[in-house]
Amino acid sequence: RNHTQLRTTLLVGKAVTAAIKMGDDNGRLAKSIFRHDLFVGKVALVTGGGTGIGLAIATELASTGCTVIIASRDEEKCKASAVSVNKILRHSELSREGKVFAGPPTSLRDENAIADLISFIIENFGRLDFLVNNAGGQFVCAAEDMSRKGFAAVVETN
Repeated sequence: RNHTQLRTTLLVGKAVTAAIKMGDDNGRLAKSIFRHDLFVGKVALVTGGGTGIGLAIATELASTGCTVIIASRDEEKCKASAVSVNKILRHSELSREGKVFAGPPTSLRDENAIADLISFIIENFGRLDFLVNNAGGQFVCAAEDMSRKGFAAVVETN
């Protein structure tokens, strides 16, 4: 059963990552259902924004003119994702005002890291209008097989 769950999780992750590319072979984004200038001048934070659904949300927000900070524990992944999304946005027919920035590495289980992230956003962008709490964690196992430490990690993150 656990192997099936893991395989499903990996397949869904790959599908979401592929969807983030959201475009044709020329790197153009698919048209958004939202106005390209809907969130011009707004600043958003997307936790867990370096990959998967969080990155898709960050991309969509940026395509509507929003300045988006993506945060996760993996700083390099966030930086690479921000570069990739910004490159696609530059070549799209959508808003060119939106942009994605990588925040400092942040564990949502560390209050000091969260405070540092918010300080980073205020110091660099002057405000925070939206928060998308996308970061999450889980263990691919039955609840009764999860260790106390694993359970605490899931609860603290989610």
